[in-house]
Amino acid sequence: LTTITGTALDDRQMAASDQVRIAIQRNTDNLFWNQVTGRFDSGSVLWSTATYSAPDWTFAVDALVSQLASAATYFVRARAVDVAGNRTGQTSPADSAPYGSIQTTFRWDVIRPTVSITLPAGGDFPPSARLGAAPVFYGNYYDSLSGVALIEYLLWNKTDNLYWTGGGWGGIPGDWPNASIWVSSWTITSPSLSSYAGKDFLLVVRAKDAVNNVQNDFTV
Repeated sequence: LTTITGTALDDRQMAASDQVRIAIQRNTDNLFWNQVTGRFDSGSVLWSTATYSAPDWTFAVDALVSQLASAATYFVRARAVDVAGNRTGQTSPADSAPYGSIQTTFRWDVIRPTVSITLPAGGDFPPSARLGAAPVFYGNYYDSLSGVALIEYLLWNKTDNLYWTGGGWGGIPGDWPNASIWVSSWTITSPSLSSYAGKDFLLVVRAKDAVNNVQNDFTV
């Protein structure tokens, strides 16, 4: 996450470029982001100025990202004012109520998903597992927040130094083929191994979640 973006429209004309502002609040303690201190430390709402270039506005969050807590939910409010002084949420020109705002939420997720391999068993090399000509590999997966979106695998014929591409064997590992994902498990239908009797294979499986966190602690 590098920016928070949106649009601000008016049937006449927006005010000066500094008239789109946002406030970010953490739900766990209801504290607001303080652009001066670089922390969530304000018990009252603080508005930060977004960059506006009609009709789009952008707010850079480079400093904010390091302060985001995984699994926490954040509320983002945006407000604008036009050249006549009309404010977001104002019901009429005579309305003197405080600035209104538009609100959205997001949940911060930087936790990597995990997978485990049930078949083939072992995880050692040279392999202790012995398989037939057309095995079905399978195992489980887990992600605590956004959910697993993709499971892919690398199948390596170590004896001949060949990699399964999903459609054939090649000498260079390219894109990893996808496994089939079920409610809480995954499966891979292996290519026929009938002509590879006595040879050693290595299977690596990894997962990616819905916000593109990729597993980096591989199951082998």
